[in-house]
Amino acid sequence: RRVHGLVSIGHWQMAKSHGRVAAHNMVAKEGTPPSALNIVPYFWTVILGRSIRFCGYNAYYDSVVCHPSTPSIDKFVVFYVVNDMVCAVSSLNFDPIVSSVAEIFASGKSIPANTVINDPWGFKIESAM
Repeated sequence: RRVHGLVSIGHWQMAKSHGRVAAHNMVAKEGTPPSALNIVPYFWTVILGRSIRFCGYNAYYDSVVCHPSTPSIDKFVVFYVVNDMVCAVSSLNFDPIVSSVAEIFASGKSIPANTVINDPWGFKIESAM
């Protein structure tokens, strides 16, 4: 997220959002401040009955926090950490945790890594920074 600055992500979700913001800015009345694109990358799919989700951005990361500590083939969540803050999350059959994190990121808040070390649900929207 904010740790990496501006990035370009080629995905239909991003293209759709870019188009919406561009169209709004083209037809806005003169003197209206332009709309900015403020979106959290979010990807998901269901393959062979398994739900795979990812949100955030992690071109690099310092560490990861996994639950369970050794990911299983049936269910896991991984928090990617930069400078002691969660920058991205991926999961397999751990719904809706990635959506919950995306909501926090979309609000402009961050999640300290220490809140998810012992409990994957250790973060709360109220306690996110």
